[in-house]
Amino acid sequence: MQYELPFDNKKTVYLDDIACKFLGVTNDEQVLLQNQESGATVIVGSQELVQKYLTGDLKLAVTVRHIGVHSNEHGAAVRADKMSPFGRFNSDRHIAYVTQLNERFATCGSRAMLQKAIDQIAHERGEQIPPHASTVYRWLGEYRADGISGLLSRIGNCGGANKSRLPAPVDAIVHQKIEETLDRSHVWTAEAILDSIRAEINIRNKFLTQHDRLTAPSIRTLQRRLASLPQFDVAVARYGIKEAERRFANHGVARRTKRILELVEIDHTPLDILIVDENGNVIGRPFLTLIIDRYSRAVLGFHLSLDGYGAHSVFSALRHALLPKTYLREGRFAELMLTWPCFGWFERLLMDNGREFHSHALTDALLNLGIVGEFAQSRQPNDKPFVERLLRTINYSFVHQLPGTTFAKYEQRQGVNSEKEAAFTLEELDMALHVWLLQKYHRRPHRGLRNKTPLELWNESAKAFPPKLKCDVDHVDFEFAERKESALQHYGIDLNTFRYTSTELMQLRRMLPANQKVEVKWPRRDVGYIFVWDPLDERPIKAFNTEPEFSGLSLEQAQAVRKRHAQDLPENRAIRASAGATINQMQDDARKAKRLKERKAGSRLAGMNSSSVRAPKRSPSRPGPVPSRQFQVEVDTGHSDDLDVFEMLELETEL
Repeated sequence: MQYELPFDNKKTVYLDDIACKFLGVTNDEQVLLQNQESGATVIVGSQELVQKYLTGDLKLAVTVRHIGVHSNEHGAAVRADKMSPFGRFNSDRHIAYVTQLNERFATCGSRAMLQKAIDQIAHERGEQIPPHASTVYRWLGEYRADGISGLLSRIGNCGGANKSRLPAPVDAIVHQKIEETLDRSHVWTAEAILDSIRAEINIRNKFLTQHDRLTAPSIRTLQRRLASLPQFDVAVARYGIKEAERRFANHGVARRTKRILELVEIDHTPLDILIVDENGNVIGRPFLTLIIDRYSRAVLGFHLSLDGYGAHSVFSALRHALLPKTYLREGRFAELMLTWPCFGWFERLLMDNGREFHSHALTDALLNLGIVGEFAQSRQPNDKPFVERLLRTINYSFVHQLPGTTFAKYEQRQGVNSEKEAAFTLEELDMALHVWLLQKYHRRPHRGLRNKTPLELWNESAKAFPPKLKCDVDHVDFEFAERKESALQHYGIDLNTFRYTSTELMQLRRMLPANQKVEVKWPRRDVGYIFVWDPLDERPIKAFNTEPEFSGLSLEQAQAVRKRHAQDLPENRAIRASAGATINQMQDDARKAKRLKERKAGSRLAGMNSSSVRAPKRSPSRPGPVPSRQFQVEVDTGHSDDLDVFEMLELETEL
């Protein structure tokens, strides 16, 4: 019994993308195919051939043609969903005539009988002019060859749409000049390219007769040609291959997270606003350092400062992110009734490649606190997109609505005098940013969070994965200090032009070899003390400044006082004011200055930042951080010594 294949034997098929034709079927149900390229005979089992069809390894010619791999003799492939209304009307008309002739007029013996049947169908359809019999014969032939698909109107493939109408020599010149311009320059205009085309045509016309002279295209024709260029090629010409690959890369979704505090992102930005001091004088633009949880998009902490961004800004923002926000219950924040439950130890911190993030002080502090530091790929903003996007949202949706904004672009500043309109102090801006983040951003549904708010998603995940506090506040302050190696001298430690000593430090010197260097950690915000790491007992030792009048001053303030004192006359040095009074006088002088540069310097001298204006007051029994002897951080979140959310309440009471 001869096996019948479910395919048309007269059609070309594509077996593993190779065009083949059926030769026949053997008695043992083996299919013979002929390779159209090499002429070789291919033997395939009938069941295997059907299986290849189901897996997509066997394609029929009509399928290949319609997906654009191959074209038939009628031209490009035709799809019903791509037809114009007129093309769809013609297709329906062709199908109506052919199907009704097959159903109602099975036999039309002569051309006259066929024309009579066509006239009857046209009368029923209400057409004044019926198609000619020859046209219908052609429709019938297409129907028998390709079925209904052969009757689809190809009127959309006619004409010169998306085709050049320029003469071949002119078209070649246009193509050549566009290629040369894109290879030579990163910026171009249609006018400049058209000038080079006209110059080339004028040269060629000198050697042509009047009848064969070439005509340059219009500027609109060239503009359409430039607009139709592949955008990847244009990007390569403008920005180079590396940037073009980045812009058109398939980024997908990188660094997936499944819970809160698994991965957080950090970045800086200057805010587009001028702030003033308490006297209303403009003192500059603040910088914002922001930390955001990648899973919930909730903000964990931020730091505002007037002295740019560096390791000190990163340390302040990290401290704000790790610890509970208990200061919201007291002082100027108490009336706002704000809630900010986002805090805790995170597993990984994603940073960019800024110099401050590669500092040894930061990397060592993260490791000591049990946090893994990761760096985003260079020139890949999509590697940490959420903090990048939120920083822009803060500027555009919040800062640009405030008085004194400088906007992001120069043309937006027309008619706006930012210096005269500036009204926010750093303290007021810090409070306003708290309100915007906690009352608006955290409570706004996010499409990327399945239309949940960041606060809702944080609270849901916090039930299954409660935030943890790994060590006390003193340990955090110790780790988030600047790090340096220094020689231990007979008088103590020399650091930042100051000398530090203590009884414990001198005892440590006795037990160390000669010329031994020790690790020193010093807080930039207070030059009154430092920590020296004891390599024998593995604990930090506190040493104090031998000039106690500098206690409580930041490094910048202390250096300014030293500079002012160095300018004093010898006869006045004995009666000069204390460091605190000197720094107050310098701040007042700078704030009253007419030049903005001097007022900015005075604000930096005052140490104005968000940490100083919202710092919680310490208990009188705790004058300063005194780390314990044992300083270890457990990384495993499953250990019982971690603080859960209930134990955290007791810690907040102590703080």
